[in-house]
Amino acid sequence: MELPGGRRSLYCRPFMDSDLTEMLNNKLVKDLVSWTEADQVSAATSTIYKAKSTQSYSIHDVDKKSFLLQEEHNQKYLLALHLKHFNYKPEKLNVHFYISLDNSRQPVALELLDRNLYLSCIKEGNQCQLKLEKPEKSLQQISGKDLQKFLFYFKTTGTTTSFESLAHRGWYVATSKRSSESVTVHNHLGQQFYTDFELFTEYL
Repeated sequence: MELPGGRRSLYCRPFMDSDLTEMLNNKLVKDLVSWTEADQVSAATSTIYKAKSTQSYSIHDVDKKSFLLQEEHNQKYLLALHLKHFNYKPEKLNVHFYISLDNSRQPVALELLDRNLYLSCIKEGNQCQLKLEKPEKSLQQISGKDLQKFLFYFKTTGTTTSFESLAHRGWYVATSKRSSESVTVHNHLGQQFYTDFELFTEYL
């Protein structure tokens, strides 16, 4: 509305119940989003893995190389080699299966049979390394990130099984295509390394 002198009147609409409802709804949505994001972060960091069963296996890669425990400079490690012509006893695995909220994947811990040595995946810079460790804490229940290095995803395809690091996704337990080299972890599948293994129970 035009006032004398060219001024316009300022019309202020009364504050209504619908305005209050809209404000409360907007705040509720924002609080819900914030709570949901925090809840997702909390769930990701508080996942609990509980041991449920253990199965012992003989293991070799798809090139029939077995595992042999070695030690150098007080560091234990595994070699993958063909033992057919050697008088060595290959290492066997205790595979400890865990229960988790993600039913689509099977977490496991990999222990050398009768040695209390577990495979772990450690990140150093941009690379990951496979280590053999004696856990300082019980692995019956894993809830902290410090122990997730001992967990791998156990995936069977046909007659072979792969082990992907739970803590560092995309890194798999691997062996070289050459004999007598260290068992490691690798993130380039199907190239210079084998990441598929055959497990047997009848040879224990």
